[in-house]
Amino acid sequence: EANKAKENIETATTNNEAAQAGQAGVDAIKKIVPTSLDTVKSNANKAIDDALTKKLEEINSANNLTTDEKTALTQEANTAADKAKEEIANATTNDAVIEAQNNGVSAIDGIKVPTESAVKEAAKKAVADAATAKNQAIDASNLTDEEKAALKQKVTDAQNAADQAIDNATTNAAVTEAQTNGIKAINGIELTTSTVKEVAKKAVADAATAKNNAIDASNLTDEEKAALKQKVTEAQNAADQAIDNATTNAAVTEAQTNGVNAINGIEVPTTSATKEQAITDLNAAVDDAKKAIDQDSNLTDEEKQAAKDQIDTDATKAQEAINNAKTNDDVKKAGDSGTLAIDKDVANAAIDNAVAGKKAEISKTPLTDEEKTALNNEVDQKAQEAKEAINNATTPEAVTTAQDSGVNNINETSVPSESAAKQAAKEAVAKAVDEKNAAIDSSNLTEEEKAALKQKVTEAQTAADQAIDNATTNAAVTEAQTNGVNAINGIEVPNKSDAKEQAITDLNTAVDNAKKA
Repeated sequence: EANKAKENIETATTNNEAAQAGQAGVDAIKKIVPTSLDTVKSNANKAIDDALTKKLEEINSANNLTTDEKTALTQEANTAADKAKEEIANATTNDAVIEAQNNGVSAIDGIKVPTESAVKEAAKKAVADAATAKNQAIDASNLTDEEKAALKQKVTDAQNAADQAIDNATTNAAVTEAQTNGIKAINGIELTTSTVKEVAKKAVADAATAKNNAIDASNLTDEEKAALKQKVTEAQNAADQAIDNATTNAAVTEAQTNGVNAINGIEVPTTSATKEQAITDLNAAVDDAKKAIDQDSNLTDEEKQAAKDQIDTDATKAQEAINNAKTNDDVKKAGDSGTLAIDKDVANAAIDNAVAGKKAEISKTPLTDEEKTALNNEVDQKAQEAKEAINNATTPEAVTTAQDSGVNNINETSVPSESAAKQAAKEAVAKAVDEKNAAIDSSNLTEEEKAALKQKVTEAQTAADQAIDNATTNAAVTEAQTNGVNAINGIEVPNKSDAKEQAITDLNTAVDNAKKA
């Protein structure tokens, strides 16, 4: 019966079947030979020891477990064995012993030995969680797919290394250390900005800097430069945004190329549109001014050319100021200043034209040089006052007002048709004539004698008047007057009439002859 029971135990596939086979053998043996309590207890303790040995072998064979986990399982198995043996020792009947034995074997056999270490699994999960968090951060970053893939590979490598270290750990402390090191390695993978994108943005920034330098070096106004630089900024911002939105290295390169091309495509004019317009307006003013000069008919060709040369000089100065201007306002001021200077040139020429016309009028009069000089000086004074007003004018309107006022003032200069000096001289001569004729009229001369003397007076007066008219200076007029008066005064009016004296003589002769007869 014992051998049969042993065979049944050997063929059993579970702890329970083995226990049942053993119990069946015991029961069969008891029926044959009564067994003592001590023998039953001894057999029961052996069964417990066998179950414990088998369980400890199973525990020690679990290579994935840590020594701490094995120690805990070993302690649990020993505790179950000790409890069973205590119950066996306390049993008072064979049946109680067998029951305690069966319970003990079942308790020992029921201790589960895991195929995997719970400590290591927990450690690997912690590492995996760190890897997941890092990968999520990588996915949420602005890196390209290639850069993300490279970083994720680092995460994978760190996770694999950590898992390997955890697997190789033999104690809980070693597992914890491997876990900690693995998480640190994963967390230490730096999530920097995209190198590819930074390089692309730098290329775009370099293009923007080069374009802005070209803009600064141009002759554009500050406002024109600012407008172009705004275009550069907008192109750079658009390129940076496209680079940020790119998800692959190829897309980054494309965004970079498009951005650089867009910036390079911003044309920097060789000339300022604002300045060109100002110069065009200035040239139009020059043309109009020269046409106005050509209308000044009293000026000589040389005087007209001199005025035009002054216009060209002022225009050149204004154009230089326009070219050197920094702002649109400076350009406008330079243009306005140039136009004002040209307006003043035209106004001054108009004054000169009025002066020339008035002096030509004065020159044609019979006035003396002194009278002409006085009038010319008056005209010059009016011209000077007009030019001062023109020079002080600050607006084109004020220039026009000063010009019109000056021209009118000059034109209104009264030029006598007769010379006052000559008129006075002629009046003095006429007075001498009147006095001489009165003396002739009051004389005892005959009408014929009086007429003959008056003819001399008339001839002297005519000669004096002619000399006065021909005189060109006050001194010459005075001299002609003096000579005329002297000539008239020099005409002698006899006290006696020659005709009458002859008649009396003839009468007396006749009387004498008559008396003689």
